Amino acid sequence: MKKELPFRVLLLKGNEVESSLIFSFHHYSADALRALRFVKEVINWYNSGSPGDASLPEDTPACHRRDELLQWIQSSKARVRYYYPKIISRLFHRFVISLASPPSRIFHDRSESSGEVAFLHRSMSPPELGQIDAKSKSVNATVNDLLLAACFRTIEKWNHLHGKASKKISIMVPVDVGRQASQHIVSNQLSYVSPATMPKDREDPVALLRKVSRKSARVIRNGNAFSMIYFTYFLGCLSFSIMKIVGWLFIATRVYIDTFLLTNAGIIRLGEKGAAGLPRIGTARIVDISGVTPVVTPWGMGMVTGVYNGNLNMVLTYRPSRFSPEKAKMFFDLYQQEIRDYVVALESDLLPSPGN
Repeated sequence: MKKELPFRVLLLKGNEVESSLIFSFHHYSADALRALRFVKEVINWYNSGSPGDASLPEDTPACHRRDELLQWIQSSKARVRYYYPKIISRLFHRFVISLASPPSRIFHDRSESSGEVAFLHRSMSPPELGQIDAKSKSVNATVNDLLLAACFRTIEKWNHLHGKASKKISIMVPVDVGRQASQHIVSNQLSYVSPATMPKDREDPVALLRKVSRKSARVIRNGNAFSMIYFTYFLGCLSFSIMKIVGWLFIATRVYIDTFLLTNAGIIRLGEKGAAGLPRIGTARIVDISGVTPVVTPWGMGMVTGVYNGNLNMVLTYRPSRFSPEKAKMFFDLYQQEIRDYVVALESDLLPSPGN
């Protein structure tokens, strides 16, 4: 990290008409939303010779410079009721209660040691995404809530298929852009853990979706989001040697290392649309954009979703040292099917019962 810039750019030519432009960021320098902001500025600069207007739409989480972010956090602390009791409660749950009941892990068919990372890409069409959005709204939830609820049930089914029981399942969700209340929360400056679910919670898919929606909204509304931000900054004040020990304890005790990582980058916009209705870079059209998240050994797997040009893009990132390509594909198939099953379940829930 001391010898090179914290990001790289690579152009891969697939054929005569299609290429891939890959931006690779070290995580200490950029999170998902900051990376998208940087890419947008690069494209604007390339097209016009200057960075242009890098402002973001109102429904996209704001990206701040470092000093702005610190000022925003300090000004927000005063609005959090019972801040210190919440910090103490968080620490108690993480370092005491969580030790007695760690989250269930996802079954993996390999236990090797390698830093290699692979990924799979899928997408859902605009009509299918529109259906998911409409059905989610019918129970006062968001697409983000449905993706999270479907992930809970997928993990349980996956483990059951391999003869493994799932008790508590907890999923880390660094980004929640589905609500107006969270539009100014910066990706990965807020890394709150989703509500843990137990087998009884996951029996009824519609009830689970409602619970996920309520709990996610409550995290933002009651100030827990800010308490987690301050806890993270407190850790940043420690010496490097102490931070290494704390990091080792987090992994060894499975504290703050959850079953799965689910990141939603929200609606992705890159520059003005050209004649073909798609953003351009030079004379080329940007037909698709997807994100790949880093994965660490305790998870071994993670998911990034985002909406570009009306399509819901999903990328499953995994470590081949933990999951074979066949198993990774099976998990992705199961997740996509669970999302589609949710639409059917919500339709059935809205149908009038016999005699009404």
